[in-house]
Amino acid sequence: MHKSKVVEYMKTLSKSELRAFSKYIVSPYVKKADRKIVDLFEHLKKYYPDFDSKMINREKVHQKLYPNATKVVDKKLRDLMSGLTAILEDYFVWLELKKDDDAYKLLQLKALSQRNLLKYFATEGRILGQQLDKQSCRDADYFRQKFDLNVLLYNYSEDQRLQPNNDNLQAALEYLDCYYYTTKLALCSEVINRERILAAPEQILFLEELLNQSDHPQLQKYPAIHIYQQLVYLMQKESIENFFIVKKLYFEHIDIFGEEAKQEIYAYLYNSSSRLSRSGNPEIIREHLEIYQFGLKKGLLLENGILSFNLFQNIINVACAVEELEWAGTFIKTYSPLVKEEERANAVALGSAYVAFMAGDCEQSLDLLRETNFVNIHYNIVIRCIQLMCYYELPNYEEVFFDSTHSFTNYLRRNKIVSSELKTKNNNLVKFAKKLFRIKIGEQEYDPSLVKELENTTAIAYRRWLSLKIQELTQ
Repeated sequence: MHKSKVVEYMKTLSKSELRAFSKYIVSPYVKKADRKIVDLFEHLKKYYPDFDSKMINREKVHQKLYPNATKVVDKKLRDLMSGLTAILEDYFVWLELKKDDDAYKLLQLKALSQRNLLKYFATEGRILGQQLDKQSCRDADYFRQKFDLNVLLYNYSEDQRLQPNNDNLQAALEYLDCYYYTTKLALCSEVINRERILAAPEQILFLEELLNQSDHPQLQKYPAIHIYQQLVYLMQKESIENFFIVKKLYFEHIDIFGEEAKQEIYAYLYNSSSRLSRSGNPEIIREHLEIYQFGLKKGLLLENGILSFNLFQNIINVACAVEELEWAGTFIKTYSPLVKEEERANAVALGSAYVAFMAGDCEQSLDLLRETNFVNIHYNIVIRCIQLMCYYELPNYEEVFFDSTHSFTNYLRRNKIVSSELKTKNNNLVKFAKKLFRIKIGEQEYDPSLVKELENTTAIAYRRWLSLKIQELTQ
């Protein structure tokens, strides 16, 4: 029973939903439940939320429900479980309907129309139309609701349909077009994005026609259609120009989208700016930072009010890459309380250490790194990288520098969990840092071919720092 559908369903309920379902299952507005179904629910809910007790195997549950039975009757128990599952499914639908007030109102209108309560239907229909238009939202959901509403308003009476000033039919057609173009363009973006991830081309029928038709002035007046059209272009060709177009449109019109659509488009922009910034172009890295800053401002980077540790560090790294050190420091103070408590101290220490290093205060950076305590291998490698760079920068640290390069390469060689790609990137960092350090302390002559060698090394950590160190050696 632990993996039965009814138990899996109950695991998804929040505490408040479980309490409400206790009332829902015995409510007179719900199809009368067999008393044994209620008993089954009451027994199972004792073991919420994990449901890992031995008391919910078939024999124990059957004994609880039928204490006088001499043997387990599987069919009885299966029927009860099916009955409880059906009530839970009805409850899920009710919960979703309560979340969507506009969909609820549309069903209410349909009920009034079917009962021929035309006077009240007209009034409620007008009110719902006004409510929809007061909202800032102008995405696919809005277009679908406006289409449904105008179809209901057009069809609710024969007399109304024949009125010469009845524009509901034309409005229904226009909103249907808007819903179609917005939805299909959004889906096309996802298909093209999947192709990039899965390297498996998928055919999209009439895509070129769809993009050309989306240029029609009647459709371009709706920003959602324009944004999704440009998003398809960005997915097809991830250029800086296409990125700027989508970013500008999205920043200007974000409020026309519901929460789900906001997150989806933001994810496209975030991933696009991340890929484009790998070129090392400072202008694009700054754009990536702006995407982060916008996401923070709009609450798009939080999950249940939590800012993930990885995201926290990535934002600091990008800010430092464009020398926004003051902003990075303010970010750490402002947003560290949103990192999980058990990760917060490490997040602040590591982030602050990197900011201090980028500000040229290597002693402070090393002190802060000593405050960290990571189990995560990736961040242990990050710490070793920052330490290595600090030892390079500090005077009279020759012995410590070479000791750190030796211990770092041994750590990478002995660690079986680190991926070969990560090992290569960091081994190349160590190799270049040693070459440059020997030139810096006068052990070797500067070799102009280092510039080309760095350019041709595809997998390497902290490339930008190494490039700056080469430039310093030529001055």
